Amino acid sequence: IFDVGDAGYHFSADIYRKAAARGILPDIISGDFTDKGIFKDGAFCLPYVMTKFLHLGMSPAEVLKRVTVNPAAVAGFPARLAVGENADITLLEVREKSFDLVFDGERLPASRMFAPLLTVKSGAVVWRSLDFV
Repeated sequence: IFDVGDAGYHFSADIYRKAAARGILPDIISGDFTDKGIFKDGAFCLPYVMTKFLHLGMSPAEVLKRVTVNPAAVAGFPARLAVGENADITLLEVREKSFDLVFDGERLPASRMFAPLLTVKSGAVVWRSLDFV
């Protein structure tokens, strides 16, 4: 299992592109968030880490699979959404916006991002963006 575990350091866009060209892609996209990096550029939240892969050419569907279905399968959890099941859901949109992504200190211009709109935990809304009315 190849898990990225991006902590904002040691993740080079150039090396990723070379690996991807050879068919080496991560099975899981995750973050390694600690108190030392949570407020620094590079990897401060999972949507930011997901956006890096969007920028590097992975489709939104492939990014989402590597953040949801693949980790659930490795952990032995069913990845399903059905009536009567407990639901932990984050609703995201791919938003057009000009900004810089940081890869191990290197800033690269980007134009699309994953933006969280809504979080549901065990069927109850626990967070909602001001954009989601």
